[in-house]
Amino acid sequence: MDFIERTKLENEEKFKKMVTKYQIPKKYNDASKCFFSSKIAKLKLYSPKYKELKELIEDYNLMYEEMQYIFPKETGEILQEIFEKENTILGIHRTDFVQKQVLDIFNEGLKNRSLEYDTTVQTSNYFPFLLHQIYHANGFKNANHCIIVELPKEQKLPIYYYHDSVPYILPEYIVGAINVGKDSDYKLIFNPNYKKIHDYSPDGLFYDEILKRKEDMKKR
Repeated sequence: MDFIERTKLENEEKFKKMVTKYQIPKKYNDASKCFFSSKIAKLKLYSPKYKELKELIEDYNLMYEEMQYIFPKETGEILQEIFEKENTILGIHRTDFVQKQVLDIFNEGLKNRSLEYDTTVQTSNYFPFLLHQIYHANGFKNANHCIIVELPKEQKLPIYYYHDSVPYILPEYIVGAINVGKDSDYKLIFNPNYKKIHDYSPDGLFYDEILKRKEDMKKR
């Protein structure tokens, strides 16, 4: 294969990626602007903590480059839409469950160890970091699915119910699941029970303690 043919094939492949794969917007190409700026301002230049934070920012910026054109276009756009919603939190939960067990999560909700969502759900203020965590989720206890969760930032309704003395996040907050690992297409499998708008009776349900503490701090 000569140079012209090779270049043509490479360009065709690049174009195919641009059409079918998700491209992270440029506004996320600098982690320091996204959520580190206030921390940087408080640290003295060249202090050990400043250097530590700058190295962390560099690592996060590499994630922006690494995660370009990895996810299907539709999956990436859905995740970005949820992440950018004003009143919601995008979270992930890694699991080694087989497909039938994932469907059980869709129907029954996500089992939690307590009434604090971060005991099971990972969140971040930097979108490429979450994409990076999904992409490399298989490295965590051989996970083969990443459960996608959309939680409220403000606690207007309780989000848990108890079953056999164990709290579960309600099914309507489970967006879906993404297959992860070798040969995965990273396509989002939608949960038919997921709802964008929540309107249900709070009777018999329980509030999240993290969200409750945030509400209490606002009132002070």
